[in-house]
Amino acid sequence: MAKAEVAAILEYRPELAAIHPWDALAADEDILLLDQTLLSTTAECLAFIPSYREWLIQQDITPAYQYLERFLKFIQWQKRQRGLSGCRWVLKTPMHLGYIDHLLKVWPEATFVQTHRDPLATIPSFTSFVYSLWAGVSDTADPREAGYQISGYFERMLNRCLIVREGLAAHTFVDVDFRDTVSQPMSVIERIYQAIDLPLTALARTQIMGYLATHPREGRPTHQYTLEQFGLTSSDLEHRFAQYRARHVSALHDLSLE
Repeated sequence: MAKAEVAAILEYRPELAAIHPWDALAADEDILLLDQTLLSTTAECLAFIPSYREWLIQQDITPAYQYLERFLKFIQWQKRQRGLSGCRWVLKTPMHLGYIDHLLKVWPEATFVQTHRDPLATIPSFTSFVYSLWAGVSDTADPREAGYQISGYFERMLNRCLIVREGLAAHTFVDVDFRDTVSQPMSVIERIYQAIDLPLTALARTQIMGYLATHPREGRPTHQYTLEQFGLTSSDLEHRFAQYRARHVSALHDLSLE
């Protein structure tokens, strides 16, 4: 059923294959579990519903993370019934950026791996993804409206993340340059394992290398987009994301030149 669903999505919107990896039997973002609470950002990504977004901003998201914890425990129990075991949960979705403090109420000892990439690249990329989803369910999807909504979304989320991080211990976050995840993924993985005090076993290393060999990034179609098609400009994004870019983008780029 999962394979058929993914096949149908890509048949209807083939451009999505260039934007996001689609594998019915592989791990995917935990927001698919958070969706069950109706307290996730998925709705505004699937359709233009600004009133829902404004409602969501006013909500306490902690119950959604409490539900997610219960769901993860259930999945872990299922694995044990099949004779499998796991000692660490790995979560991933952009939504977490804006709700670090809510997440820490449920998992106070969590470590965050934050990948940094210039918003001048990430904003039009993510907007392209959202606009493709909007266009799949609407005959009146507006790319400029998508640009306005998504840039505002990430501006709010990233700025909130910056504020929350100020009050946390430095070791709570592991900062990663996106370019390194592309050019030297194994080095990035080694650094993350070291930061969270998790041994990188020979078996894990072999499995990671095998995955990288069978899932080359260059094997996916090229994702093409521009700022202009979504009504965005470099100067506007530079101004709105100045604090984030100065702290995490420019700093990482400077380090990479040393």
